Amino acid sequence: MSREVVHKNKPTVVGVPLTTRVHKANSYRILLPTAELIADVGCEPFQESVALCDHVRVLDINQFRKRIGHLSQTAVVAVQLGLAFVFDIR
Repeated sequence: MSREVVHKNKPTVVGVPLTTRVHKANSYRILLPTAELIADVGCEPFQESVALCDHVRVLDINQFRKRIGHLSQTAVVAVQLGLAFVFDIR
């Protein structure tokens, strides 16, 4: 979720973990339908998921083996709203 300019040339990124336990969705755990989760070519399609905005993590970029997909712009905005709620950003 971090902006590229923030983590450019750094070994870490800020991320929001996803879970497929959709019953966990609420005002700050954002339900992401499969249409909003875009798998990269050659990767398995995603399941409906929930972005856990209350579990923000700093991740070592070297721990990622390969990119498997990304969120649609609509999903990014929804997760941003979830983060704004968690951090009380107005």
